[in-house]
Amino acid sequence: MKPLYPFSTQKQLWTLLEALRRGERLTVMVSLQKYGCYALSQRMGELRGLWWKVQSRRITLKNGKRISEYWLENR
Repeated sequence: MKPLYPFSTQKQLWTLLEALRRGERLTVMVSLQKYGCYALSQRMGELRGLWWKVQSRRITLKNGKRISEYWLENR
């Protein structure tokens, strides 16, 4: 049986999930700097597809740019 995701994607999913479970709030910049993941919105969509309750909101930075922030809903 073929795996659902390639190994590198699985590793990123596990790493990001562990960060979320520790209570971290992730943005693209944080995930890129700390975990080497640029495709954060894709990974969060994949976690949602695996039934994790990933929450998100748009935030505005001081320079006026809007980005998404992700966290795991408390259980």
